Amino acid sequence: MSNTVHLTGRIGSDIGTFGNGNNGGCYFRFVTSKTKLVDNKPVKDANGYNETYDQWHNIKVFGGLAKAVANHKKKGERLYIRGELRYSTYEKGGDTHEKAEIVADEVEFL
Repeated sequence: MSNTVHLTGRIGSDIGTFGNGNNGGCYFRFVTSKTKLVDNKPVKDANGYNETYDQWHNIKVFGGLAKAVANHKKKGERLYIRGELRYSTYEKGGDTHEKAEIVADEVEFL
């Protein structure tokens, strides 16, 4: 079984960092756009263009790759990301929440 995610889109937030050295990493929000479909056909706007909607993803990157992203990229820039979808839980206000994130093992600067 495989758990691999491939995304092309834009960095949608400021890039945060955690830890240091090879144990450190960075995190950011990532946005991809999808074409709206009805009956498996694209929905057109008044000007004849395909309508789209955004999908937001939480991304984490570790080690040297994280350092490269944090030092050379910023909000709004395009990337290709390949990684693994992971789920974690956290407590907030006495409630337990689940969070999905993509841990990247490949990042290409576009």
